Amino acid sequence: MNAVAAYLTPEFMVSAQTGYIHSVFTHAANLVFGEVMVTLVADHEAAIPDSIVLHPEDFIALNLRYGEPVRLEAQRLFFPAAPMIIDLSCPNHENTFPPGLQLASPEERKRRLTMVEQKFLAGHRLPEPVEKRFPELLLAVNAGDSDKTEKLLLELIGLGHGLTPSADDALLGLLAVRAFLTAAGANVPLPEFSAMVYRLSAGRTTDVSRKYLSCAAHGRFSLPLVNSARLLLDLLPPADTSGLQCLLATGHTSGYDMLRGVIFSCRMV
Repeated sequence: MNAVAAYLTPEFMVSAQTGYIHSVFTHAANLVFGEVMVTLVADHEAAIPDSIVLHPEDFIALNLRYGEPVRLEAQRLFFPAAPMIIDLSCPNHENTFPPGLQLASPEERKRRLTMVEQKFLAGHRLPEPVEKRFPELLLAVNAGDSDKTEKLLLELIGLGHGLTPSADDALLGLLAVRAFLTAAGANVPLPEFSAMVYRLSAGRTTDVSRKYLSCAAHGRFSLPLVNSARLLLDLLPPADTSGLQCLLATGHTSGYDMLRGVIFSCRMV
């Protein structure tokens, strides 16, 4: 079977690797190769980092099971427990903010924030402990207070329920805004913040959430999150709100929590 698209770093594709199936869901499965978690998905619009997109019927045909081995070799995935091979000679997409972005004016950013919050967020709030601590974290980061930032991160990371806790999703929103600002040539406070988030997440959150925090530490996000941040900040935003709608369709509340983190962070720009 052929993959529809991949969202993998070129380095991952270079060497042969042996891994295993970490977890299986209705429309997705996670594979682990050393320190890297790769997600097989049957949803082309998800466009998440370190993922491979399959046709839904191909994903079902794989009949993946937890713990089974998998091998990457010569841009192909082999599943010894099933007579199937995934060919990865397909389009590979970037999940980063392109360099040379420009910030919209403060007035225009404020207008977009108000529009998105009223029209799309519909009053959604993070769980109360996260909603309370997140503005405190933003103030500490903007002040360059490394000690207070680390203390607040230790209180936040892993807070909330689900495969990716709400606090982690909001942090992804914050990290995406910082990545946009960096691509736009701005000097962001606490340049080590992204690496700090990933380092402190060890043992404090789920494996799946840590995967996304790892990707974010390297400036890589789902394309819906990239497009949502650009919609709010970019001088030349995407032509429509389809990326924002795709983001909000992520998980049960994950998309809304990420957008809440983006909006919190945009207010502090």
